[in-house]
Amino acid sequence: MRFLSSSKRAFTLVEILIVMAVIGILSTIVMSNLQEGRKSARDSQRKSDLQQIQLAMRAYRDAESTSEHPSFAAGDLIGDGLGFDSVFSGYVTGNIKDPLDRDEYHYYYDSSYTCNGVNTVVLVQTMERSGAGNYSSVCSSAPSDLGNGITPTADSYIVILK
Repeated sequence: MRFLSSSKRAFTLVEILIVMAVIGILSTIVMSNLQEGRKSARDSQRKSDLQQIQLAMRAYRDAESTSEHPSFAAGDLIGDGLGFDSVFSGYVTGNIKDPLDRDEYHYYYDSSYTCNGVNTVVLVQTMERSGAGNYSSVCSSAPSDLGNGITPTADSYIVILK
């Protein structure tokens, strides 16, 4: 009665579906980790850009023999080719643009920002990852408007220049 048992073994539909489900779950996990890695890399680029802007401002002040930071409209947008950019273009390598270049992720300069009740000069950028900003630890008071309708959040990264 050898004809009832077959020597060929095939995968059943249930086994194939289980393998497909496992592959789907694993690919979802890998893709979410990849997205977080990309966000982290863009946030690191933003911090690096802020440091480059800060160094450009120091170079500008040394070249102009001044100790004052330039005054622009409150919350001046960096990377639009106007105002701040026109003054510092010779001191920055390349064009400073956010890696995503979307409206919610721009660099801002404010020469009269109120932080902890004191007027100060700041660079501000919103980070992509939740909680990646340092605003709450640097300016413990409630955020005030940059003067252009933009208000920093807990996800904002701030560099105090003065």
